[in-house]
Amino acid sequence: MSAKLFISSAFGIIYLLGAELYPTEMRTTGLAVGIFMGRMGAITAPYIADLLVRTKLHNIISNGNGSNVGCNFVRSFGIFD
Repeated sequence: MSAKLFISSAFGIIYLLGAELYPTEMRTTGLAVGIFMGRMGAITAPYIADLLVRTKLHNIISNGNGSNVGCNFVRSFGIFD
């Protein structure tokens, strides 16, 4: 539980301090777009997950993406060349 506290605190601090790096006009627009995209993702994620489970595409997508990411990771670092 304390780890969640520290992670949330760090995110809040970075969230506030990161906004101070930009001029006011850019900061407000960027912050609004970021919050909007986050909310839209939070709203649509349960519906997309439910759709994937109902159509049984979640296995294809998760296995396909997982293997692609794993293969690209191995190839990019030259682990098994």
